[in-house]
Amino acid sequence: MAIIKNPGKEMAPGAVSSQEKVEPWWYDTNLVFKDGEGTNMDLLSEDRLLIHTGKLLLKLEGRFGWNRWVEVLAFLVDSHLVLAKPQEKDGVTKYELYRRPIRLDLLTLGPFPNPPTQRRGILWSLWKNKTEVQEHVFSSPAAGGAVNNVGVVYPFTVHRANRLGGPYALFAESAQARSEWRAKLEGAIGLRKAVQESNKVLEMKTLSVDTFFVPTPLGSGGESPWNLDDENFTGNVTCSVPFDTPDGRALVAIGCADGVRVGFRNDSRSMLRVQHLRMVTQCAMLEEFGIFLSLFAYHIEALVPPSPGAADAPHTPQKLSGNKDVQFFTSGDLAGRTLVIYMKKKDRNSIFRVLEPVIGKTKERAGAQPSTTSRFGLQSHRPEWFRVYRDFFLPHTDAYDLLFPKARIVILCNKGFEIMDLSDFKSVTIPQHDDPGLKGLAKRIKSCRPMGMFRSGSDEFLLCYDEFGLSVDKHGGPSRIGTVEWEGKADRVTCHPPYILLFDQRFIEIRHVETGCLVQIISGNDVRCTWDGRGANQSQPISEGSSDDVVSRQPRVHGVMNMEALLHGKRAVTTQHVFELVPIVPLPLPGPSVLPSFTPHLYQLDSPAHPAPQF
Repeated sequence: MAIIKNPGKEMAPGAVSSQEKVEPWWYDTNLVFKDGEGTNMDLLSEDRLLIHTGKLLLKLEGRFGWNRWVEVLAFLVDSHLVLAKPQEKDGVTKYELYRRPIRLDLLTLGPFPNPPTQRRGILWSLWKNKTEVQEHVFSSPAAGGAVNNVGVVYPFTVHRANRLGGPYALFAESAQARSEWRAKLEGAIGLRKAVQESNKVLEMKTLSVDTFFVPTPLGSGGESPWNLDDENFTGNVTCSVPFDTPDGRALVAIGCADGVRVGFRNDSRSMLRVQHLRMVTQCAMLEEFGIFLSLFAYHIEALVPPSPGAADAPHTPQKLSGNKDVQFFTSGDLAGRTLVIYMKKKDRNSIFRVLEPVIGKTKERAGAQPSTTSRFGLQSHRPEWFRVYRDFFLPHTDAYDLLFPKARIVILCNKGFEIMDLSDFKSVTIPQHDDPGLKGLAKRIKSCRPMGMFRSGSDEFLLCYDEFGLSVDKHGGPSRIGTVEWEGKADRVTCHPPYILLFDQRFIEIRHVETGCLVQIISGNDVRCTWDGRGANQSQPISEGSSDDVVSRQPRVHGVMNMEALLHGKRAVTTQHVFELVPIVPLPLPGPSVLPSFTPHLYQLDSPAHPAPQF
């Protein structure tokens, strides 16, 4: 702990001096959050460092060229940058947050040496006639200075890399003040990185870094001159899955625009293309049956050479999906059965077919007798590896994904989370939009996309949407006050117990599944999830709660991000880094953690009994 504290004190020796700065408790008492923007910055923690504070200006662009200047109190702690406006009520001045606090993990600095500019606008005359109440914020101990009325301000820019972010143009009242802000911000960001590095729970381990290439875009947002016949590029990596061969080789299959490649998990240079399909988007492995699934079903030994002495295996793929496009497929275990379910769209309906692998059929050689043709299958001269188990459909529904809990399936769709019993096809949708406990939140739930469902306790689940998470009980009713607000907008949500991982294009957000607390951020460029733990010899993504914080040691999540652009002949190429996330074995450290806790808070939710079936 001393190693972390000392650099902060050397960087900002006056940060903890009550004579020069207001103590963090003062801010904790006087800050006012807007509805729906609550963030616990843990200002009362003895480990919280107040690094800098002072006056800054924001320029808001108005109509007809009129500008409005807003004065804010800015204060910088070792985890956040906060901008607040003074608000007086009943003779008491409070400070309302202008924006949600900006996490230093997601803060980058723009150019600082910009020339000074003149404060101008229709409200300029009002600036020089500030009321005593408005000026109070800058004469308080927090600001330590009077208002500068000379009209010259010194701009700088900070960037907030989350779904509510973007560039913030800030203005200091002097060149010296701007320089001081630059030094304090750079130091605070560096300190935060050091703290995060020492407290990370997952780290990236390379699966491939020198196989998958895409052309570097030409200019901002430009398209790259490339097609699938260009052998210099593979196209975007879209999916991956780890598996072990019967003779004990630890391999990984990675799908991309020009097919599937397989290689050793500990050798990034071993990737070989084994499947020549265009635009592969999903893959899975049924190890028990030796079947690899993408859009086709391949016997595993058709992709990986058999061990010495093994009999020849059939190399012809089997097409399972007929001639209509499959939107997605998933595999899992349900009531002792291994099932593969795929979904097609027909008009406004989502049509599902449930398949079950036939034990022993993958080892049979191709025969001479043709099989019959069904409306979902193709005519075949070989043993069928799957049999149809069930067919069903959801009318007027757009389905996005499907999960396998213990006894039922969960369909993620535009209506919410559809819980279905495959034995009788009875289903219920959660959460119920007319639930009294969701007052004020129902409209937002309808506008957000369901992304995942994870067990957060013995009788509790976390429903994950692309912008937030909602805790529900085993009946589907809200179980906690508030929601957990993500920093980013999730394109994919997965679980590595006891954590959930939210993939934004700019970073991976790692939170504790039971508390919702943010514990780590992994930044990158064009970040995507390629494997979420399904479709391999792994437990399902609706995982058990982890009150004892036992971390699964086996990697359960793969991802990909773009690396630096390289020159390949006369063309610029971008390398794609495919990685797995490996848990770090925690070491016991004395004293409390320096990482702040984040208490979820948004809407007041009640928890009435809800007559939905248990999961």
